[in-house]
Amino acid sequence: MGKPIEELKIISCHMGNGSSICAIENGKSVDTSMGFTPLVGLPMGTRCGDLDAGVIQFIMNKYGYTIDEMLNILNKKSGVLGVSGVSSDFRDLDKAAGEGIDKAKLALDMFNYWVAKVAGSYAAAMNGVDAIVFTAGVGDQLQARRGRDDLHARFQGQGLRHPHERRARHRARHPRHRRRLSNLTKRTGRASALPDSLCFLCGKNAEAAL
Repeated sequence: MGKPIEELKIISCHMGNGSSICAIENGKSVDTSMGFTPLVGLPMGTRCGDLDAGVIQFIMNKYGYTIDEMLNILNKKSGVLGVSGVSSDFRDLDKAAGEGIDKAKLALDMFNYWVAKVAGSYAAAMNGVDAIVFTAGVGDQLQARRGRDDLHARFQGQGLRHPHERRARHRARHPRHRRRLSNLTKRTGRASALPDSLCFLCGKNAEAAL
């Protein structure tokens, strides 16, 4: 990428059956979508992701669930499985969405929206981003391309600019001045423990890498 890790702003999207997003600034993790447990953050294969705590009380009171039963639902019966009613496997959801099952498409759209939402908030918090990395099973599979393309379009549409860029209003009105967001794919060997990753590289870093 033409810059040392100590000078980079990276958003790492680890997307598998369990998913999280990490903001990495100057080589250090500065934020993550997960909390005290991996339950919060993105909606995942079976985990609910971010949820109003009042919902927990409401459901427990209405159905008489114990706290252990409630946590089992939130951890093992929610997420894209709960929304779609089809599967926690994104390959199954992609197939079902292609066959016209609306709830499967809704689950995928919901997941992709949350990825874009969290990644976008980290870009704002770090005052810019040099690369957005997708990794793990969902990040590498065909289904995730829809989410990656969606995120790519969202960032392109916002016209990412370098921090403290002059004449920002003028540049925002003229697309040719907008910061480029390019794709770079790096495939690792089958024997490697690291999965394949795809990066969106922003601005001059993209040109250097390409």
